[in-house]
Amino acid sequence: MLDLQITGGSGIVDVSVRGELVMDHAPGLRSLLTALLNRGDVTGICLDLSGVTVIDAAGAGTLIVAHRIATNARVDLRLTAVSAPAAELLTLMASADLVPVRRRPRPTGRPPPDGTRPGGTRGPARVSGPTSRRPRRWSGR
Repeated sequence: MLDLQITGGSGIVDVSVRGELVMDHAPGLRSLLTALLNRGDVTGICLDLSGVTVIDAAGAGTLIVAHRIATNARVDLRLTAVSAPAAELLTLMASADLVPVRRRPRPTGRPPPDGTRPGGTRGPARVSGPTSRRPRRWSGR
């Protein structure tokens, strides 16, 4: 089962995803994101995947395709929180760079004055899982 909750109206919309983001339930998220992108008044979508317990390739594919469509529509789609299963699959699929994980934008639209993230670290937030290496490509030999 997949539970989707939307917060916000026009501008930046927060979407909280909880449950199983798998082949049977991914079309529900796809429909929701498509509807948000087609509204015309949405400038950003912040996806919170911290409640995702299971994710498969169909779920990850939904995120990747939604990000590509959002980019073409000039809508900022970002993951603001990611559960361990989602982070692991996105890392294994080498798609962590395709769908960036970043904090929700500040209301003023400006970065913190000292350039740090929560916890005092600098630089962009990255998806990290049990392994931070990209999988090796099969050479076919």
